[in-house]
Amino acid sequence: MKKLISAIAILAFVCLYPHGKAQEKLATFAQFSETNLHTVATNIVSTNIYFIRATLIGLRAEGQSNSAAIYVGASTNAQPYIIYPGERHVIEPAPNTKANLKDWWFKTSANDGITVIYQ
Repeated sequence: MKKLISAIAILAFVCLYPHGKAQEKLATFAQFSETNLHTVATNIVSTNIYFIRATLIGLRAEGQSNSAAIYVGASTNAQPYIIYPGERHVIEPAPNTKANLKDWWFKTSANDGITVIYQ
């Protein structure tokens, strides 16, 4: 009986505390859209928004795909990520760090936009 109780205790510990750490709660999600003609690289946001994961979606508004690709990058000089209408790109910084959406840039060739879901 003691062996059975010990086995259950070990199993419970492994399931509840992977790698010996308590499970972290995920941050809540937030969402916004930025829509306008931006033929010159523009910050995705103008204020600091820190995130541990951001999903960038090629939508000008909910349910409305862009008419052309948008270009996203971490500098004003280069936006290497191409997001075609309705597609998405996920940004995840290194583990245990946060990134700032203010440090990311995008541009469009039409009156299109970007929807960002982040946590």
